[in-house]
This record gives sequence, structure tokens and C-alpha cells, in this order.
Amino acid sequence: NASWKKAYKANVSTPATKADFTQETKDKLPGEAFYAIYPCSASNDAAWTGGAESVTGITLKAEQTPVENTYDPSTHIAVAYTTAGNYSLAFKNAVSYFKLTVGSDNVSEICIFGNASEKITGAFSLKYTPGDSEVAPTVETSKGTLSYVKIISTEANPIVKGNTYYIAVLPTDFTTGFSVEMVSGGLKSTCKTTTNQYKM
Repeated sequence: NASWKKAYKANVSTPATKADFTQETKDKLPGEAFYAIYPCSASNDAAWTGGAESVTGITLKAEQTPVENTYDPSTHIAVAYTTAGNYSLAFKNAVSYFKLTVGSDNVSEICIFGNASEKITGAFSLKYTPGDSEVAPTVETSKGTLSYVKIISTEANPIVKGNTYYIAVLPTDFTTGFSVEMVSGGLKSTCKTTTNQYKM
């Protein structure tokens, strides 16, 4: 519930389909139902009152690190739900991704926003509905608090012409489309705009 938070570490160092988790402290968690949120950095301000209520205060950051052919690992927010005595955690993704390939040199940042200022990053809430043998579990997310997302080039993680990047956003219905802006050589320009409805 909202009063207790514990950190767990997985026993795998490379991607795997299954993992055992070890609690960093040996205290037992009180309660009958539990949410697990990955990564823990996204759940610093998370709170839950128990029962069927949503978890609030999860954060998808608006300024993300560009990683070639994939996404900033801190933005891969996934959630699981379980009850006392059940040791299986079926994680579900809570975010969507834009995929883009860079066509210009000297790009320092790329920014995406909805033309109707949809809230696509920042603090949000979610609700996990467990499935069964016939129905998969589902995750419903609320709107965020920020209306943009950007990747920012750094020395360690530069934005490189020809590379493909994935940018995390909350599942969103862009009612009047979206726009992509980039800063190249210190100049900002719009490199793509669509006015069609687009659902993430």
C-alpha cells in the first residue's frame, strides 16, 4: 500500500525472460496486494491507497537520453500487480514509443509535441487489471503533466545522422496530429508536422 516501499534487485545481468528478485532489506511487506514498478527511479513519488485504486505519482521524464537503436532505459516503465502468496509478477509496458531516424548533422536535440498540447510525459497514474488464462492483463494510464518530450545529445550519447532512436511517451490520442522540432547547428526548425489524428 502507499505506506510501504521496498527496493528489489533482479539476479540477472543480461536480458532474460525470467528473473528472481531479492529484497534489499529483509523486512516483510504488510498487506494483501502489491504493485511492482520498474524502474524504481520512475516510482520515487508513487503512492497507492490499496484496493482497486490507481497508483499515482509515477514519472516519465520529458528530457531523455538518446540511445542508438533503442530507448533511454530509465523510460521503459513497466508495472506488475500481485496478491499475497502469489510470487509471479506479469509486467506490462506502461508507455508507447516514437521511432525516428535522424537525417541531419550536428543535431543537439529533437523535441516532439502534440499540436493540441496533449500531456505526454511527467507525473501520471496507472491502474493494472490482472488477466486470466483467457484475457491478458491491461494497464490504463492517465495523462501526464507535460506536453513535450525530447532527446538531448551529450558527449556520451550523441545524436548521430543516420541513427534510429526511440522516444517514450504516455499512450496518447493526438487529436490534431503532432510535430517534431530539432536543433541543428544552434538553429531550431520543424522537420515534421502531421495534422491527422494519431493514436499511440
